[in-house]
Amino acid sequence: MKRFIKKILTYIIIWQSKIVIFKYKPKVIAITGSVGKTSTKEAIFSIISASKTVRMSQKSFYNEIGLPLTILGCYDGGEDPFMWIGTIIHGLSLIFWKHKYPEFLILEVGLRLPGDIKNKVSNWLRPDIVMVTSLPNCPTHIEFFNSQEELEDEKISLVRALKKGGLLILNHDDPRVYSLHLKSESRTVSFGINEGSTYQILYLTENYFDNESQKPEIGLNFKVKYEGNTFPVHLNNILGLHNAGIVTSALACTKELGFDLLESIKIINNFKTPPGRLSRLEGIKNSIIIDDSYNSSPLAQDVALNVLKEMKASRKIAVLGDMLELGKHTEEEHLVVGKNVSLMADKIILVGQRAKIIADGAIQNNFSKKDIVYFNEAVQAGDYLAKEIREGDLILVKGSQKMRMEKAVEKIMLDKDNKKELLCRQNKEWE
Repeated sequence: MKRFIKKILTYIIIWQSKIVIFKYKPKVIAITGSVGKTSTKEAIFSIISASKTVRMSQKSFYNEIGLPLTILGCYDGGEDPFMWIGTIIHGLSLIFWKHKYPEFLILEVGLRLPGDIKNKVSNWLRPDIVMVTSLPNCPTHIEFFNSQEELEDEKISLVRALKKGGLLILNHDDPRVYSLHLKSESRTVSFGINEGSTYQILYLTENYFDNESQKPEIGLNFKVKYEGNTFPVHLNNILGLHNAGIVTSALACTKELGFDLLESIKIINNFKTPPGRLSRLEGIKNSIIIDDSYNSSPLAQDVALNVLKEMKASRKIAVLGDMLELGKHTEEEHLVVGKNVSLMADKIILVGQRAKIIADGAIQNNFSKKDIVYFNEAVQAGDYLAKEIREGDLILVKGSQKMRMEKAVEKIMLDKDNKKELLCRQNKEWE
């Protein structure tokens, strides 16, 4: 019965959303890919919101229910029938009366199971712009698909949903992503380091330390080459070279929408990644935390471990939780992480059953067993860290969503009073 009611509600709010988009004609930007969707969405939002009205999908609003709720500007009613009735009434109000409606919609389109995009989103949503961030060799959720190709085809279905005259924005540095321009008749622009990118990243450098002041001075410097001209970009307090691609994709999107490139660069200089995405936090006992607790995948692990490698510290601690939903790739990918982290950390703290395989990979690479500690839950790891941390330590915390690694960060962060703003998953649903 619940499933039937949910199906009816979904049909109603999708029907309302299609009419609302037709009536108010916002520019719809849809972002998909396996890594970087949320940060890309936030970067685009930061530029557009400086001068235009814009709405972006919130939290996990990326599926057949979340996307129409974003379009209607409503919250998930959960098990509350009165909230759903209110949502339907609000949708009807948007249809039959004139309201002030955003000029732009930025929608993050994700998936977990087969059909999540092909059968539940791209069969009704017609974006003006589709951006594809990345399609790595071993993406999250691969265990639910028969092959890499099947998962990719699911995401590609959104490209096929582009409205006539729409724009496709592709990551030129990812061969799988860039090859999509061969499968689409839509106008295409690209971003990336590779020569030939419409918006090319040049002279990319990452700062971790200011030698003159002897203090951490984190940021990225690079230039964007577009139509023969180069534009310098500096990002304050941003960790991870991949963020240059995220910011450049946002500049590409907004430029193609008619925004001034120089003005957009000024705005994006102060962009901050969402909580739990390589966020630098002050830790107890004068330590530094690299909080990458939002989620994990093999590609994201590589990025995070490279940041740990490059940053200077008297001691480096890697706190790593399970990487989930990798299916048959689980053992292989956790072993790879173990071998990599053994070269970058002085101490390894593991959380979860699959994380034990990381220990095997580290030990195979001659990492000392006595410097590996294992816990079942993130809270236990956090309690241990609170006693173990020494002044000058650098601590990386990362794991899949269900591992709740932010709970370990909470135990060792200095500014606990502002945890709701600094940590991921601090809303009531997660609590």
